[in-house]
Amino acid sequence: MSNLVAIPIDEKAFFNQLVEKLAKEFAPKLTKTQVQKALNQALAAFKTEYETVEFQITLLTRPAYSLGLTGKYKGRIHQRSKSGRYYSKRYRKPRNPRTAAQVQTRTNFILASQAYQTESESVRMLWRNKARKLQMTGRSLYMQQYIKLLSQGTTPPSPFLP
Repeated sequence: MSNLVAIPIDEKAFFNQLVEKLAKEFAPKLTKTQVQKALNQALAAFKTEYETVEFQITLLTRPAYSLGLTGKYKGRIHQRSKSGRYYSKRYRKPRNPRTAAQVQTRTNFILASQAYQTESESVRMLWRNKARKLQMTGRSLYMQQYIKLLSQGTTPPSPFLP
């Protein structure tokens, strides 16, 4: 039986006070962010050594979100969405199988990008005007149409007009 006792505390306030105290007394040359990172690393080492899951939940997970900390920690990615909400997902190593279809798609993308860069400013302006009605950028619309033709086996004309 464990002799740990759960005491409800305001995690954000506790964590902030701890960071303030450490920053003032022990590490005056460090920024608060550096102290927070060092504290998180120390708490992670403590958790690993003593396997106290409750400690991680109350001191690392919730304060990390409330303080706006993001990044990779213990095999998870902590991020902020466009709407401002924080979320966590499991980290997965990126794959690159280099299949024939993938290589062809990347080649088409490179060709479309290079073609857009060589187009004159007047042609780009035509694409921007057309794209504005579709709530897109001119480059995005150009790339979409150019890649569509390339994937059908057709070489787009130069200049490529909308």
